[in-house]
Amino acid sequence: MKRYVLIVSGITALIAGSFYYMACQLPVSELDDLGPSFWPKILCIVLFICAVFMAVETLIRYQKEDIPVSFIATVWQKTAWKAIGIIALFTICIKFLGFYLSALLYLPCMLWLLGERNRKVILLLDIGTILVVYIVFCMLLRVQLPEPIFL
Repeated sequence: MKRYVLIVSGITALIAGSFYYMACQLPVSELDDLGPSFWPKILCIVLFICAVFMAVETLIRYQKEDIPVSFIATVWQKTAWKAIGIIALFTICIKFLGFYLSALLYLPCMLWLLGERNRKVILLLDIGTILVVYIVFCMLLRVQLPEPIFL
């Protein structure tokens, strides 16, 4: 397992470095000191630090013995793969259905997968989340979220 964690941490560090390089290519803002590359750079630095910590912790914790890896899927692993599939469908649906319709479908599916069975709670969380996103992003920040292709 030690080898796999070190490989993943190395790949994560490479991804963080490559995204940091791409963030440096963003145009410089003349109006603002921070510019559009500030937040992506911060995220890349945090991701790189997490990758380094993961590698160091693995090297310290598993110095002598290596724990064998079991590739038999557990219930939690199956749930994680289902969640990844739902997120992938959500990102695809955003292109065609827009953000709001996609989120109206995504949130109940994800809540159901994570164990929420009360339909009133699911409905209230779904509508409440969409309203908060609309108020914050569209009305206050004036950010245009993706719209359906049929509008």
